[in-house]
Amino acid sequence: MNFQDNPDWEKAFDNAQNGDLNITSYPEYDFGDYNVKAPAQGAVYVVTPEVGYVVSDINHPQRAQITFVDSKKGATQPVYFRALAKKVAHSSCKKDVQNIGKKVKVSVQKKNNRQSSDKNTKSGTEDTSKLSWNDSKEEKLSDFMSDFGDKMDQDCDEYTGDEHLKTRASEEYPDIFKMEK
Repeated sequence: MNFQDNPDWEKAFDNAQNGDLNITSYPEYDFGDYNVKAPAQGAVYVVTPEVGYVVSDINHPQRAQITFVDSKKGATQPVYFRALAKKVAHSSCKKDVQNIGKKVKVSVQKKNNRQSSDKNTKSGTEDTSKLSWNDSKEEKLSDFMSDFGDKMDQDCDEYTGDEHLKTRASEEYPDIFKMEK
């Protein structure tokens, strides 16, 4: 991967490849002049003091959005996590991303205090390996579904929730679950 247009992300990627990346989450963080607050169910993840990302809902990654932030450009347009994960899962760099992901350390800030890029980001953390759903499980499910599709001679696509599903019986989901008034 190459981040020629952003040396801060390039540095973060190099650190990740070398196993020298510790991402810390905060409820709020200042990336340079940009103050970033996490949504009620979300978190701000500081990759380096200059760059990071916001996850809109850490308890429901299937519907969470990711917004990348840097100290020079501010925030990008949000992208759905499931769409991002699907792109990586079907790309030629999937194995590279998985290997790099194993080297990255993620810690969660327990305190609800505001941090900024000019402050030390080390403080009380907790292990995130206790989460009920994680990248390892996502990877295993994706691999299983790929193998299952091959065995059944079918194509299995991940449902992202972005579009409606229509069955052979002409039922449409998720619209069928909407309450009639």
